[in-house]
Amino acid sequence: MSSRRRVLITGAQGRLGTAFRKAWTSHDDEVIALSRQELDVKDAESVLKQCERYQPNIIIHTAGFTDIDLVEEEPEEAYRVNAYGARHVALAARAVGAQLVHFSTDQVFQGSSEQSYEETAYPLPVHTYGASKVAGDRFVQAIHPQHLIVRTAWLFGISPIKEEISSAASSSRSSIWHAESTAIGCPTYVPDLIHHVEEMLGQRCHGLYHVTSSGSCSIQEFRDAIGALTPALEWPKRSPHRTTHRARCPERVVLEPAELMRTGIPPMRHWYEALADWVNRNT
Repeated sequence: MSSRRRVLITGAQGRLGTAFRKAWTSHDDEVIALSRQELDVKDAESVLKQCERYQPNIIIHTAGFTDIDLVEEEPEEAYRVNAYGARHVALAARAVGAQLVHFSTDQVFQGSSEQSYEETAYPLPVHTYGASKVAGDRFVQAIHPQHLIVRTAWLFGISPIKEEISSAASSSRSSIWHAESTAIGCPTYVPDLIHHVEEMLGQRCHGLYHVTSSGSCSIQEFRDAIGALTPALEWPKRSPHRTTHRARCPERVVLEPAELMRTGIPPMRHWYEALADWVNRNT
């Protein structure tokens, strides 16, 4: 891989895509950040055309339909975006010889086990969003050998804390901001996640990896930690337009980074340490 890489980001106006765009522009790489209007992953021809036009070395595929309750109302759209969209991107990446970074989710698991889930655990989703993501993961695995599937969870730290807290009222119920207070999972600090993805690319990692901040907690514990660090901030109330619960969420999903440990890449720091750093940087 040359020192100056061409990196194409799908879903570049989404939260994760925006974070990658901002992080990667500090490098010497050429970044092509494409919005849904510029690259519609549902349109195989559009995806291939853009990839042939830009000839990226790396494709960061962040586009997705992630609102678990809305997905239950629009399952066909979810499969078009999350499953067939991933397929189209994988086919285009293979055609131009690009490394593909594809993001998966903890929501592919049933969440009833007291044990942590390693990468070899069999997915058993409890809602349509999870099922559509499993289908997308499998398309990527079957189509393009040069894939890096990053399965992660409960993202935070994309924006300054006050901005992220205030905008959380419209977030999905599977997000860290609106999951049930008793749900247990792995908070993941996005700047650390991006750093780990970069390191994994540098080591030419391929396959499926669980990548989250170290440690796990309940949503209530995460809220309490934020409250202790930022007592002046108020927890966002759920938007009145987004109160219908159509999807059943997993109760406990703790991702074990077994494959990451085998590569020799150190795990991400503990979620509380990352949370404190985020708060200190933005308050």
